[in-house]
Amino acid sequence: MSSESNAENLLWKQLLVATKEKKDRLLQQFSERYAIHIDEIRDRKNPSGQIICPRCNKTGTISGYGFFDSAKQRRRYYCKPCNLHFNDFTGTLFHKRKLHNHIIPFLRIMLEGTPVRTIAKELNISPTTAHKWRHLVLQYIERYMADSVASLNTDSEVLMETSLREFNPSHKGLHDQSNSVVPYTQRIYFHSDRLGRNYASLILIDILKTNRQLIRAETSISLKGKHLSSVNSSLASQRALQHTRNVQAFQYKFDEMHKRMRGVAQPYLNRYLQWNSFVQQHCMLNSGAKIRALIFACL
Repeated sequence: MSSESNAENLLWKQLLVATKEKKDRLLQQFSERYAIHIDEIRDRKNPSGQIICPRCNKTGTISGYGFFDSAKQRRRYYCKPCNLHFNDFTGTLFHKRKLHNHIIPFLRIMLEGTPVRTIAKELNISPTTAHKWRHLVLQYIERYMADSVASLNTDSEVLMETSLREFNPSHKGLHDQSNSVVPYTQRIYFHSDRLGRNYASLILIDILKTNRQLIRAETSISLKGKHLSSVNSSLASQRALQHTRNVQAFQYKFDEMHKRMRGVAQPYLNRYLQWNSFVQQHCMLNSGAKIRALIFACL
């Protein structure tokens, strides 16, 4: 382990056990350590090089005037067609966040799967704020993963492993069991390819199934969108394709997460599903790279 990683872990341990008086200073140090320059955020939000209006998505009719902060980093813009004033943080996770220094440590703890109340206690914030931030991050990740899947060409030469799993809606934790539960069987497809990309998709089936009828695990392998049985390949290639451990491990980790979910979280199953997909895609990165990837996904 490098000296930089040791310093990071030491700072993190101090942050978790610090008193309220010292915590703000350590939070400032931790945020500065993982700070992303405003130019990176601006380039990420506007890949074409032109500023895009977050309301009407138009370019070319936006004028910049001054800065939003005293440090003169965040620029202020005005869109003439829709009469919107905005800055570089508008539409991102950092927009209108009073506890700005708490966000990056919050993202690290969230990546570790820590419960909301534990996060609130360790960062000295209210559970309501921690819950609101978590669902805000889940919304960004749900949108980010949807864009990633839409841009993925499933008819490419990449071999795809798919595992199928079905759930019936849960009544646990709900007061009104008649109206709060969606009366559909939830079918989830877990996908993993040879490039290390993991993603999942949720489909609602119009009929509720019994426990015997539910599909617990069904794994298949496809090439160019076709199942392996219909692909002309050599015997050696077929033997190599039998190793479906990646997609099965992906499905198993989601099953473990789903066991801890209460009924009140059932309507947000797709959000947690996409969050699990995002974590699995970046599981090989170090903590700093994971935080940067998560921040860029929330822009």
